[in-house]
Amino acid sequence: KSLQSHAKERPPARSQVWDKSFRCIPAPRNATRYAYAVVLGPISEERKYHKWLYPILALRTALKKRGSAADLLVFLALEEGKEDRRMLPDEEQLLTNAGVRTRYVPKPRIRGFHMGHYKLWAWQHTEYARIQILDADVLPLVDMDALFHLPGLAEAPFVGCPGKDSVLNAGWFSLKPDCEAFKRLTDLLWRDRGAE
Repeated sequence: KSLQSHAKERPPARSQVWDKSFRCIPAPRNATRYAYAVVLGPISEERKYHKWLYPILALRTALKKRGSAADLLVFLALEEGKEDRRMLPDEEQLLTNAGVRTRYVPKPRIRGFHMGHYKLWAWQHTEYARIQILDADVLPLVDMDALFHLPGLAEAPFVGCPGKDSVLNAGWFSLKPDCEAFKRLTDLLWRDRGAE
């Protein structure tokens, strides 16, 4: 069941991408897979994001070299009003060939926005039992998969450390994907900061 909110609770959708991305479908059964996730973007004609493709590929290689069995998910950050933008096909293929999953995500429409807010979409990925969010410039030196199973951490809905603007700006945090948590988080942001 989708947890789309009533129209009066949220700003109206400005595009199909926004409306579609806001839906969260609970996993039909208990998830057993794990993932790391990073944000890449914003995706724009200037292609400033391009230089970050290689650190992401290095991250994927480092995780595999250290024995990780988890997926790597990259949120491709779209700018508001430019939701039809895409990376170049050869850039997409570069990630696909490395076994990286990608998802284009719209800018969360809230005041006080920062790039960390794109990480909110991770709570929607209920196909995973747990996700570790990393900055694109993080390069693991040890197998981090153990953190998926660490007692105390594995059961917690969220574990993070302070970031520059918020915990969403931290270079690492871990979460249990959950549609209700996603709705509560985004409702809180709209209520406290208001729609743009």
